[in-house]
Amino acid sequence: MLHATFLAAFDELGGQRWLVAQARKDPRTFIRAVSKLLPREATIHADKPLIFRHPDLTAPGQDAARKVVEASRRLAEAAPLE
Repeated sequence: MLHATFLAAFDELGGQRWLVAQARKDPRTFIRAVSKLLPREATIHADKPLIFRHPDLTAPGQDAARKVVEASRRLAEAAPLE
């Protein structure tokens, strides 16, 4: 239920538009936040291709994570890092 509270707060703050505005104001903090959604470790085998497995964003309760990932994609398209 806690994730629903955070999602409601996110929506009340302005949702994706608010998140993009925050990312433009402070991209380092935004990238740090997005990095928390990524896997912390990976096993690499020299004889196999490198595959990263991200959390299943289609799973129930992942609405906020999906919105953050989508917002980060849009931000990257709008203002690519140099």
